[in-house]
Amino acid sequence: MKFRDDVKSFLIENSPFGYIPVQRKRVLDEIAALSEKSESFTYQYLNEEYFREVIILVCLNFALKCIEEDEQLKVQKLTIGDPIEYKKQFYLFQGHNNDGNYVLKSAAKSKNPCDLQVPLQMLERYGHKAKTTKKRRAKGVLDQFAKHFGMDLKGLTENKQIAIVLPKNVYTDILSSQFWVGNKRSFFGEICPSSYLTAGGKVHTVLHSDTTETSFILFSSSINEIVNGLDEDNLQFEAVYVFGNKWFNDSNFSNLRSLPSLAEDFHFSIALFSSNSAIFSDDSLELIGEEKYNRNWLSEYDEELLVRSVHTNIEFQTCLTIVTDSWKEYKKDKILTYFAKLIWNSLRTSTSVASINSEVFDSQISKLEEYGRLHNTLDIDELIDHLHLMLHNRFGAQMKKCLMKSIDTYSRCALVVIDDLKQEYESIFNRFNVTTFSYRDQITDDMYGRFDAIILVNPYAHEREKWTQSFLALKVIIVTPQDFLKPLKWSIQKEIRLIRKLNDKWKVKTDLHYAYADSLSKLAAEIIRGIKHAQMPKVLSAKDHPDLVQEIEKDEDEILSTDEIYLNKIKSRVARLSDNAPDNTHVNVHKVFELTAGYELYGTDNAHLFTVTGNGTILKKRIDLISKGEQIIDFEVPYSDSLYREHFKKMSERVVTPVNLDEKNDFRWKRSFLNYINRNGYSPAVLKRKMELEGAPTHDVSYYATWSNQDKMPILPQTDLFIRYVGRLIGDEDIQNNYQAFYHSSEIVKQKLTDLRDAKLASLNNKKLAQIATQTFLIGKVISIREVNVPAVPRFMTNTFLKG
Repeated sequence: MKFRDDVKSFLIENSPFGYIPVQRKRVLDEIAALSEKSESFTYQYLNEEYFREVIILVCLNFALKCIEEDEQLKVQKLTIGDPIEYKKQFYLFQGHNNDGNYVLKSAAKSKNPCDLQVPLQMLERYGHKAKTTKKRRAKGVLDQFAKHFGMDLKGLTENKQIAIVLPKNVYTDILSSQFWVGNKRSFFGEICPSSYLTAGGKVHTVLHSDTTETSFILFSSSINEIVNGLDEDNLQFEAVYVFGNKWFNDSNFSNLRSLPSLAEDFHFSIALFSSNSAIFSDDSLELIGEEKYNRNWLSEYDEELLVRSVHTNIEFQTCLTIVTDSWKEYKKDKILTYFAKLIWNSLRTSTSVASINSEVFDSQISKLEEYGRLHNTLDIDELIDHLHLMLHNRFGAQMKKCLMKSIDTYSRCALVVIDDLKQEYESIFNRFNVTTFSYRDQITDDMYGRFDAIILVNPYAHEREKWTQSFLALKVIIVTPQDFLKPLKWSIQKEIRLIRKLNDKWKVKTDLHYAYADSLSKLAAEIIRGIKHAQMPKVLSAKDHPDLVQEIEKDEDEILSTDEIYLNKIKSRVARLSDNAPDNTHVNVHKVFELTAGYELYGTDNAHLFTVTGNGTILKKRIDLISKGEQIIDFEVPYSDSLYREHFKKMSERVVTPVNLDEKNDFRWKRSFLNYINRNGYSPAVLKRKMELEGAPTHDVSYYATWSNQDKMPILPQTDLFIRYVGRLIGDEDIQNNYQAFYHSSEIVKQKLTDLRDAKLASLNNKKLAQIATQTFLIGKVISIREVNVPAVPRFMTNTFLKG
């Protein structure tokens, strides 16, 4: 592509995410060159921060390639009613008249719309295909963008598309990026028309993109939906680009693994982007080995790896063994999964603390005690006693002493700990030369050159690999209890084997191609000497504790970000709860409340929750004003959707009749739709095909399954156009032509039911809890509050109690 360097310059000049370091510019050059080959490849950099610029580069290069290869509008291929953009106005193609000119019917919003009669040459020169029409003038940003690179828009007849699979936070950053085009700043969506495929299978135009323009890019944060769409032959792409370490995790890997075979079957290329550490498993290396090209930055760096073991006395070792055995027993019972997870969290914290009587560790023991009180059939007294002995043990002081030796040796240290202990460590090691990070924190380019040493406290294998393979400093010191030296040795030996396998496969030959593996080998030898020197009892062995070793190797809750942990929890609950879902809409969650009795509450922006004051008064409070220790009360008041479906069913059975015109209109279009589906015996899959033939946008089968079932049917579709396509399908011209009026009626019906529910809840505010006799409710005390950003959560799962 002759414009490749121009796009890179355009990106650097605009720098939408801030300054682009020299090393990342090199990454852009390499990836642009690999993409130009139109062959599959994989790419692993030092961290994940490079995704945003690379995605912009890939998207703009592809958009310009489509514009360059485009052809003039082929008028002979147009059919009556096709939408057209002509000189920045929108029209419907009406064919030719007796004079040989072509008639364009105006879509402008005016009392006297101006229809045009256009000669063939003019229509071919200035006409572009459009997805739909709109009543206002086109902005023409895409045309200006093309001109910036010395091109002209032609007919936009090319409908090629690529898919970008990416984390949701990266997608949000892409949409907010801006660029100078002409004399004004334009958003990404304006210069590169794009769509987004949701986790529910719905496709919508992205923010700032013009709905009339065909999308060059389909973004998605659901690899499952992309794979399903390809597998069912509903989606076609020139290429699929996958960005993120998360897709290599166990929960996503099967979908990632499907892409090469789909690419071969449907003739598209794939490109997988991650950091170095994401690929270190046999399965991942096998996947990468199937692609034609691989670029890994691991072969260009070296660092000195050191280990410091923390002495554990006999009492601590004994308690560790007993608590571990308890965890193994409780883990066998699926009903006690949550309780077993609480024990594991306590174990992890107990072996990472840097103080005696750690407040964080103490609070985790309290959670276990609270759970035991609420489930009094559990005999956990011995477990709690041993955890308290570990809490008061001198191990925490030994850990602090060991860490201080390293901190005093180096002038600039990064101290990396588990997420729960980050604040406590910041308080303990409040020194000018120490910066504390959580293992979940993102590694960014501005962290390079800041530290002489990175200190990793009791890391899991994947945590250690993330921070050692980013090469932030010349020295990395791993501090771990002496009891965990053997599992550390096994994980390092496994990493060495995988690195050599990677290098041998791709025949990497650089000055440093085995340097990191050699550093790991020296570290393993140092650990073996430490094990012999300590003459430790066999507290941990792979033979005696295979499940414990596996948990240390790969606890997915520690691999994932906090947002992804809760997203996975939500996904696992949706299948169980969705059959009785009162509301099919989705919202974003920004707070998670952990409550007593194992409950959680996913909070949305601007929500209000009921709390109980010290004197037993019910008080409605804004969600951002609720603090740890407060009591939240959850009243079981049916949602508007539940009330609606019950009423709709009665109208269908003629037990009741619509009471006004809005109820009548709402009932009419939905009942006509359901009757048509039932009369023809359409399955959701068949209904999906039929609706798309009428012009409806692509949705997954489950979307049409909800519209085929009056017990799951939403009150409102996503857009009023859905009702228009329903009218077309069932052959009802009144519904088709007056779809907006029918939609408005459904809106009014929904609002009235929502108002009724809101009034019911409002009547409970400021009452004494003791006076509430007829209303059922649950009460939970807030144990912790986490700030998160979890998108597309079913509304019915938010601002209410869910079992943890």
